[in-house]
Formats: sequence, C-alpha cells, structure tokens
Amino acid sequence: MHFAQLIPFWNSLDSVRRVHSDLEFAALVFFALLVLFDVLAHLSEDKPRVRLLEKIGLAFFAVAVFAELLAYPYGQRNDNLSAEKIKSLDLEAGDALNKANAARIVAQSASDIAKPAKETADAAKGEADDASREADNLSRHLTATGKQLNAVDEKRARLVEELSWRDLTEKQSDALTTVLQSSPGSRIIIGMTSPDSAEKRQYAWAMLSAFLAAKWSFVGFRQGGLEFDGRIPIGISIWCGRQPCSSSSATLHNALCAAGITSTSVSLPAFGPDVILVIGDARPPKWQDLEHLSLECKTPWPVPKTHP
Repeated sequence: MHFAQLIPFWNSLDSVRRVHSDLEFAALVFFALLVLFDVLAHLSEDKPRVRLLEKIGLAFFAVAVFAELLAYPYGQRNDNLSAEKIKSLDLEAGDALNKANAARIVAQSASDIAKPAKETADAAKGEADDASREADNLSRHLTATGKQLNAVDEKRARLVEELSWRDLTEKQSDALTTVLQSSPGSRIIIGMTSPDSAEKRQYAWAMLSAFLAAKWSFVGFRQGGLEFDGRIPIGISIWCGRQPCSSSSATLHNALCAAGITSTSVSLPAFGPDVILVIGDARPPKWQDLEHLSLECKTPWPVPKTHP
C-alpha cells in the first residue's frame, strides 16, 4: 500500500488513464519497430548486418515488453478507479434520487398547504372587493349627503340673511349723510309696505336719522297704501311724483349707492311731487311679477320707468 503511494500518477483516474495510454502506445511503437527490423534482417543478405538488425529488433522487443509490463498495473488501477468512480456516481445518483423524491414530497405537501391558503386568499379578496364596493357606495352617499348639507347651509344662510333685521352701520350712515348734504331742504317721505313690521320701523328710523343729519325736510311716514297694480314692492325703492324725477331723487339714489344699498326707482305722478323712500321686505330689490328698472349705482342716474 505504501509502495503504491510511491508510484507516480497513481491516485488520479485521469492521470492513470493517461499513463496507461502512453505506455500502451509506446509498446505498440516498439512492436512495430521490431517487426520493421525483423523484416529488414530477412531481406538483408549480409550476415553481419542481419545479426545487427536482429539485435536491434530484440532490443525493441524488450522495450515493448517492458512497456506492457509497466502498463499492466496502470490498467488494473484504471479498472479499480473506474469501478470506484462508477460506485460513487451510483451513490450520488441514488442520493440525488432520494433528494428528488423528498423534494417531490415537500412540493406535494406545499401544494396541499397552498390550496386551502389560496382558497382563503380568494375568499379574502372577495370580501375585500365587497368592502371596497361598500366603501365606494358609502363615499358616494357621503358626497351626496355633503352636497345636501351644503345646500341646506346655503339655504339657511339665505334665510338668515333674509330674516335678519336691516340696520345702518355707522359707516353707511356717514356715507348717506355726506351725499344727501348736497341737496339740503329736499322733501322726503318714508314709506313702509308693512307698518306693523318692527324691522321696517327700525330701518326707517335709521334712515330718518341720516336724512335729518343732512338737513332734509322730513314730511312724514307713509304706512300702507303703497301698492300699485296689486303688486307690493320689496327691498328699497325710490318713488318720485314728477316726470322727469327731481334732482333730489338722483341725490337719494347716489347716497344709497355710496352706502352700498341697492335700490330701484319708479315715477308715480299720482303720489305728488315729494320723493318717497319705500322700505319693503328684506330681500333683494325687485318688483314682484313686474318688469322693473334695477339701478346699479351708475352716474348719471337713469331715467326711471313711469307708472300711471
């Protein structure tokens, strides 16, 4: 065993095969030379030459036999190493087959586990889709509800604005007085469409304070009887009994504009020459069911529409 370890190229299958092949090839070469020199000896007629060729042939034969002798253990070693290699490959193949079978079993187990997991995932996805649809429906419902609430808030704000009592701020009162002072002594009547309305009375007294501060001549209040053609004016309107209206009407209009108060104007000769400031319901200035002239605080003051 220790001697075998000293033989060169003994432990590697590839090295053993290469050395065995080289020795076999060398033996064939020397056998071929043996045959060649033997033929030359038979063909030669010179006896000394024949003896020399035979000796050389014998030497080639000896070398060929020696190569065969050396190749023999390498051949045996090649067979042993090949058998060991085949056995090792068989073991590896068997181990690989066992691992493949184990992997197949694991894969089957994983498949068995994955199947209910997939079913659970599908069910969860279905529930998630249902929840998403419910969330979308709820979102649309909330959006619609929000719009309804916004509409209610806007309506409430409008109602609060319409129902809130009108009054003149200090700034509005100063603006009214400043413009009205350009026509001192002008005669003014303050009319109210609903004399029993405390809100209109309060607003009328606030207006009266501005007129008196501007030194206008207050004729008196006119309560009721301000309808014409069965229609009742709303908002603030200026009635004049002349055609065209006097400059006092224009001054009053400009004063209301300066205070940020929109008004309409109508010429009604039947009401006499005085200017009447009519206070209607607290809504945007307009004439109910009647085409009317709405002033937008422009200069010069437009000519008002005449009503008989």
